[in-house]
Amino acid sequence: MFQKSEELKQAFDLDDHPKYLDLILFEGKDIGFSVKRPYAPDFLYKPPVTKDGNPDTVALIRVAYNPDRFPQEKIDRERVPIWLDISKHSKYRYHHFGYDHDDDDCPTEESLAASMQTPAPVDLKSIGEYFFNHKKNSLVDDRGSSLTGREILDRMFCEHCRTTSGVRRKWWKSIASLAYASEAGIKFFKFLLRVAFRKGFSEKAIDLRPYKKHEIIILDAKPLQIFGYTASKNVIVTYAVLVLITFIIKHLTGWPTYPLISSVTGNPFLLLCVVLVTLPLLEHCGPLVLLGILNRLINLRYWSISHSPLYDANRKQAKTG
Repeated sequence: MFQKSEELKQAFDLDDHPKYLDLILFEGKDIGFSVKRPYAPDFLYKPPVTKDGNPDTVALIRVAYNPDRFPQEKIDRERVPIWLDISKHSKYRYHHFGYDHDDDDCPTEESLAASMQTPAPVDLKSIGEYFFNHKKNSLVDDRGSSLTGREILDRMFCEHCRTTSGVRRKWWKSIASLAYASEAGIKFFKFLLRVAFRKGFSEKAIDLRPYKKHEIIILDAKPLQIFGYTASKNVIVTYAVLVLITFIIKHLTGWPTYPLISSVTGNPFLLLCVVLVTLPLLEHCGPLVLLGILNRLINLRYWSISHSPLYDANRKQAKTG
């Protein structure tokens, strides 16, 4: 078993390799290293550049080997896992909290804006694909075929770069769009619940999961009476708006007037009975309907975020690439 990061580095044989730069060995108990690789000039993703035209963003690959994280009875000397991940890495942001455009090493504002308009490669992880076989003293894939460390890193880098285009990225973009749309829907139906029924959620409710019925609370609302029934001003106004919209639609579409409807609207007592039945029904069922829609949107948001690496809560949908 390897005991030091230097031993893993030698197994990957990256000394003086022009494609892979700035190799840094892990310290402490972790055995591994990180290495950087620049993106090609003709790549779809355009990294931001400094005033001198030097690219600021490169691909950072991290390689880890640590059998101590696994139960000893599961360790196989022929298949010690190699963990890898690759991601975009800003050399400037690694040493600075933000951007100082007066600094010559900082990417220019123009190149940062231009870079945001290009499709950025997606971060990837590789667990269970590659191993080190200590009996063969060689790196192997999940089929047991030997390969070099450079071949492994080349595969990771190429797969990372391929995420900027193709059917898979279009699929990711579609799912990311669902995430943004569901977030907008969640905000809208929360607003509708507050305005139409003057209801919200208790402080114990968590925005990151579906809401429970008991978490709905009544906000401060001005009470009004209609035909002796007391309800909040918001519910009565909502009821009136729905009735008005129904009659407008009937007038514009030419819906036929059924005899039962004519009998109800022409009889004040029957009309009062209908109002006294439907108004409480709306006050009770309306918030539950909105709650059901909210929870389905929250579940959709969960699913879409977990299935699209292009989702970024800090970026606008138009900038997902």
